[in-house]
Amino acid sequence: MKKILFLIMAISFLPACALTIEETTSYDYLRNHGHSEVLIDAVYHQKTTIDGEKYISMDEQKHQNDFFLVKWIRKFFMYADPALDSGTFYDHNIKITPQVNDL
Repeated sequence: MKKILFLIMAISFLPACALTIEETTSYDYLRNHGHSEVLIDAVYHQKTTIDGEKYISMDEQKHQNDFFLVKWIRKFFMYADPALDSGTFYDHNIKITPQVNDL
């Protein structure tokens, strides 16, 4: 009986090793637990939206320092071919008619 009581007390006094939100939503944690890049991108988009910051996707970060003509050509081809990913999946306003701002 004393052994069982001691075991129960020992388990109850162990420190809780709970993970924080920052740890469970870090890139390394999500990647090491088998989540895809798209899910990781969605998690970071949600975190920055909650914090009120502007989010730039991982794909857009690669093209951020491109020459303005390269950016314009890339946007033109995305506008011409709707199958190409524009990187605005999470935060775009759907408009029925095309506009100049689309380019």
